[in-house]
Amino acid sequence: MKLDTSLSFENPLTVKNAALADGSFSVINSGYEDALPPEYAKRAEDLWTGVREATDLPMELNSKGKFDNSKIIDEAKKVVARVLRANGETQAVIKDVLSSQNFQDAAMDRIISKGLREAGYDGLILKEGSDIHYFKLK
Repeated sequence: MKLDTSLSFENPLTVKNAALADGSFSVINSGYEDALPPEYAKRAEDLWTGVREATDLPMELNSKGKFDNSKIIDEAKKVVARVLRANGETQAVIKDVLSSQNFQDAAMDRIISKGLREAGYDGLILKEGSDIHYFKLK
């Protein structure tokens, strides 16, 4: 596959020493939360903390004696839905996010991108060594 495209940014946020695997979480995890309006930084922190607390719940054994993490997933989804509502997302967007395989990352992407746009950024550039990921904010 060949992809020929160009991106241009007027005012991107560049996160140096990002963990590329963290994606938009890198804005928070790498100490760039001050680039976001305070309410978005708080929502991102609420999402991070709430999902971590949900994943700390003990897994239970189901009737077949196998571990069942559905309670953990349900609690994490409740956190995501609550934070996305606070972010001004529609019920349709929340439903789409919750149906995605990696709903926590999709939710953080919504929060970070909306906050960065409101702060006047048009892109997010994550750098880890010589590797760079570019995100155009629309």
